[in-house]
Amino acid sequence: MQAAAEERNYACDIHAYPVAEAREHEKDADMVLLGPQVHYMPGKVKEDCPNCAVEAIDRKAYGTMDGKSMIDHVITVLEVKNG
Repeated sequence: MQAAAEERNYACDIHAYPVAEAREHEKDADMVLLGPQVHYMPGKVKEDCPNCAVEAIDRKAYGTMDGKSMIDHVITVLEVKNG
């Protein structure tokens, strides 16, 4: 995803953390992406991170490591969220 963001000249930092730590990183994040193994937890994460967009990563994109489609999705969601 980071490489895909750089190719698009989209400035961002991407980090991976356990869901249990989401609240600790909320102040530094605009969006939380959930891997397929925790795709069922958006409600909990939204409670912990009310100021962040929360999205599950598409299973196919995750499995094929398709960072381009995920960055495209992130950009779209954040543009809608931020108006």
